[in-house]
Amino acid sequence: MLRTNQNYRNLWLASVGSQFGNWFNEVALAQVTLTLTHSPAVMGLVLLCRSLPAVILGPFAGPFVDGFPKRPFLFLTDLVRALFALAFSLAVVLHAAWVLYVGSALLGVSGVLFGPARNAAIPLIVSRDDLAAANGLESQASGLIQIIGAACGGIVSATVGPIVCFIINAASYLWSAWHILRCHWDETGGVRSNTPYFQSLKAGFEEALHNRVARSIILIGISWGLASGGYYILLPVLGQRVYHMGGLGIGMCYTLWTGSACWLGRMW
Repeated sequence: MLRTNQNYRNLWLASVGSQFGNWFNEVALAQVTLTLTHSPAVMGLVLLCRSLPAVILGPFAGPFVDGFPKRPFLFLTDLVRALFALAFSLAVVLHAAWVLYVGSALLGVSGVLFGPARNAAIPLIVSRDDLAAANGLESQASGLIQIIGAACGGIVSATVGPIVCFIINAASYLWSAWHILRCHWDETGGVRSNTPYFQSLKAGFEEALHNRVARSIILIGISWGLASGGYYILLPVLGQRVYHMGGLGIGMCYTLWTGSACWLGRMW
């Protein structure tokens, strides 16, 4: 599909690039937070600001996104995410911890909007028979990017500085926006939902309530979030305050954790 389907290739490259940049942000954000505040509790609050929009707004984002054409929506969202990612640099320059809270929340909200739009675009460019292969390729690439991105983010954050990591993250969103701009797919034929928002929202909740598979997927996501949340706080603390390796230690801890998780997932 990557060789023959140009639209899917561009969407895949956009996803790989932005995920790679996200790990630079993860490492740099943890390093800056602990350097400015010396508090694991604040580290947890910053991560909460990023993840809370998914919990609060996630169920309501899908029907909202359905009312817009996907390609321009994805392009504009990536541009906004690039600005939010770059804004983290102000926390370093101004030594202002509040920027970390605001930036994390804004980046979380924009990510909540981007995800459903991108997922809705995949069936427009991939045939039904190839959807399973496309999802498998997405999963494999995501696991590899987690390992490489965390390692590279740790090296750059330790050797050059966290500001460079934030710039790389912003550039990764511009990379994603450029590849999305190169996509061309047909959005006619009912892609944009004409169903009223609250009616679509009600139908989604009813489907999640009565569909056993959907309920299982939701519960797995909640369980994984609860189980891994502590690790996202613990690993930066180990790398920064226990091993005293700064961004490099944070990146290596993330690399070992994500690598182990991917290996266990494949064994399972």
